[in-house]
Amino acid sequence: NGEDFSALAKELSDDDQTKDKGGSLGTFNDRSNYDENFFEAAKSLEVGKYTLTPVKSQYGYHIILKTKQNDKEELDKVKDSIISKIASELETEDGFNTKALLALREENGIKITDSDLEKKYNELYDLD
Repeated sequence: NGEDFSALAKELSDDDQTKDKGGSLGTFNDRSNYDENFFEAAKSLEVGKYTLTPVKSQYGYHIILKTKQNDKEELDKVKDSIISKIASELETEDGFNTKALLALREENGIKITDSDLEKKYNELYDLD
């Protein structure tokens, strides 16, 4: 059970960061913060179960006990924030905004006829 696991982790674990917390990592769901083997093993466990064989990660070997599984939010409730996050990430990748605006201008034949405005636009998007 969880109490026995915690006591064993405090006694036997080599992990200085989690040993005093009984091996607890707390709640996690962002796979980018964890070794892929570790994350997949933890995800596939049932609540209250532990890995029967040690899980190898880049940090060593682990016995994982899954103590709870939080419910996932409904897609309708998080969809807008997901779209916003992806759009934000795309905006910063290699001038995505600039490339998209230039492509739209070219595709639609949009020309800037005011030389001052064109100069400012080119400065803004570093097109000189």
